[in-house]
Amino acid sequence: QAWSSDDPRSAWPGRAAALGLLASLASGPLVKSFDLPVAFSPWIVVAALACSVGTGLVFGIVPARRAARLDPVAALASRG
Repeated sequence: QAWSSDDPRSAWPGRAAALGLLASLASGPLVKSFDLPVAFSPWIVVAALACSVGTGLVFGIVPARRAARLDPVAALASRG
């Protein structure tokens, strides 16, 4: 549903997740070519997910919701 929805709040997370997955799969052979040791730990994945969700909420959704509650005419009149 995320690919065909008209609501941007539901479309972006699915697209961002797909892009992140593709980027991580594409970077695997690059990391292997450097012959570096790579180890994954479940808590690292959870921490990364928590940080990305927190960042998205604080810097994306919160300001957008605040702006949506403003009267457009008053917001434009008070600007600059």
